[in-house]
Amino acid sequence: MALNIAQDGNALLMEITAPGADIVGFEHAPENAKQRDAITHAKTQLQKPDALFRLDNAAKCKLEDVVVSHEMHDNHSEFSAQYHYDCQDIAALDELTTQWFSVFPTTQRLSVNSLTDKGTQVQALSVDATHFHF
Repeated sequence: MALNIAQDGNALLMEITAPGADIVGFEHAPENAKQRDAITHAKTQLQKPDALFRLDNAAKCKLEDVVVSHEMHDNHSEFSAQYHYDCQDIAALDELTTQWFSVFPTTQRLSVNSLTDKGTQVQALSVDATHFHF
């Protein structure tokens, strides 16, 4: 499971791709109402990036657009979300904090890859390590 972060000027794109097992606890097509509801709930949660990720307030990043999808591929499902931000002071962006593991507790690990003016960073986040430093 990966979170990719890219910066271009004041624009910041965060894109996450995750297997169904990390989001809803199963990969197959939903087999009952409970599983269909789990997918619907997960998509709703993914539409709320402020509940999943917190960027430095000093960077003054404003959410511009959210795109969430759920797709089936040969007996496994995948969720993806894109979050587009405009940041007034991108140089002040030093840290991202995530609540991902509280919202999606079946996730074990989140690999973060960032490409910004501060350079390229790769870091693994987990329930015990929820801060990413740019």
